[in-house]
Amino acid sequence: MRTAAEEEALAAQVAAALECPCVADLRASSCGEAFTRAFTCYVRSSEPEKGTDCAALFLSLQACMVQNSSEFAAFGESIAAHEAVRDTRTSAQA
Repeated sequence: MRTAAEEEALAAQVAAALECPCVADLRASSCGEAFTRAFTCYVRSSEPEKGTDCAALFLSLQACMVQNSSEFAAFGESIAAHEAVRDTRTSAQA
């Protein structure tokens, strides 16, 4: 059980993270609400394996992104082209 102060700190942490420009496009997308619910659950999770209690919310987010795949095509392409992802693929093939 969390104290009121802990709950307040978690709420502030979630709010600050959701204000990050790095997630602004996702929050403004057609899956923004699903992202916000899943992300908030993850940050607030107190499970020993953090986030396991949020699996259904992340599956819902994934389903939304698949359903709206054209909206996320450029995002997927930019991730696939990212140097770190290329490095991971290269080392996995070696």
